[in-house]
Amino acid sequence: MGLSGTFAAIPGLAVIATGLGAPPKLAVLFGGMIEAFGALTLLLIWVNREAIRAMPSKRVSRFAVAFGVLALVALITYVGCLAATVIGTDERGVAYVPLWASGNLASLFAAAGGRNAAVIKYGIDAVLEAVASSPTIAVAGTTALMIILYQAVFSSMTAAFGLLAIHSGSDLSD
Repeated sequence: MGLSGTFAAIPGLAVIATGLGAPPKLAVLFGGMIEAFGALTLLLIWVNREAIRAMPSKRVSRFAVAFGVLALVALITYVGCLAATVIGTDERGVAYVPLWASGNLASLFAAAGGRNAAVIKYGIDAVLEAVASSPTIAVAGTTALMIILYQAVFSSMTAAFGLLAIHSGSDLSD
């Protein structure tokens, strides 16, 4: 896979190094998932390269467009979820909270008038304490959903570009 495989490693490594788009303290997990699923996507395309080359161009183009649309929808959804789960301000601190608030966390949000308002009114420590008392499944479920959405962006784009590259005659080693 040569140069293409090396180039494909850049997004995951960039996320690991910078945390770009990942929730606080989850950059390594998110970047590692991009690396793993990106490699899997490229390998699946490479293993099926003969069948992909035999497909009509119109069909390959439809698949590529579908993967592109999936990536865009996943990105928009991810950004919305990220805005709901990463709350706070630079001055007061930032917290990663579950999408599904319950118990003390839900009460804190309701009393303050919203997620970011809770950080402003009660401080980051009160929000983090409420998150710590939240059901583990709420935080784990939020993280799982966020990884799926984040991964869908990168894997879909990898699939779209890989399909088009293989169909055009590249063996992904250029």
